Amino acid sequence: PLAARRSMARFVAHRGEYRAEVAPAAQLLLGRATLGISDKRVSRGQLRLSASPNGSQLTAANVGVNSIGIRRAASADIAPLRKGASTSLTAADLPATVYLSQRAEDKEWLYPLQLDAAPEQSIAAGAAAGSEEAAAEAAEAAAA
Repeated sequence: PLAARRSMARFVAHRGEYRAEVAPAAQLLLGRATLGISDKRVSRGQLRLSASPNGSQLTAANVGVNSIGIRRAASADIAPLRKGASTSLTAADLPATVYLSQRAEDKEWLYPLQLDAAPEQSIAAGAAAGSEEAAAEAAEAAAA
């Protein structure tokens, strides 16, 4: 059971100081307040991230009013995701970038949120401190 638990993937979402882990079978709702964005085109609940029970997939669902865009690792293109739509991401799609809004005037995608596989070590210390350096220190301490 412990080996099976260890093989499950975990995902991490980060933007600026914000960093959160999405564990297998868990969900995370992200929006304006969560990510420190004041632009009203980004809903309070814009994006729902859900990890599959076995941790092999991350589903990104647009639960906000406006479209979001997703760029997968192997692509230079940003695919729009309309309200109510969702898409699944696997390890081959990571790292991925989710853009939480698009400017109407020039169609530029705004407010990037990075999605990646979480390291095997817990990033709880990094999430609490809000920095990647703290997460790296926690990982080094766990390895020592």
